[in-house]
Amino acid sequence: MSFDDPLLDRRTAMLALSGAALTLVAATPAPAWSSTVTTTPIGAFLVGNPAAKVKLVEYFSYTCHVCADFAKAGTLPLKTGYIDRGLV
Repeated sequence: MSFDDPLLDRRTAMLALSGAALTLVAATPAPAWSSTVTTTPIGAFLVGNPAAKVKLVEYFSYTCHVCADFAKAGTLPLKTGYIDRGLV
């Protein structure tokens, strides 16, 4: 079988390039939303996806034992389950 037809070579090249481009797009990782920090107009910090449908406002005291317990037990599940996925 001979591949002397330039049209066939062009089609093969385009098919290969299209497949490579799709592979690169599919392999692109999602943004790390937990490391995305912006500032709101009132000066507060916004962590996560600014376009997320859910907004979570955290009130935290460094001297409150309940806040300390939440920081130990709840921060990681909140970060990995919601913020990293861009849901909050």
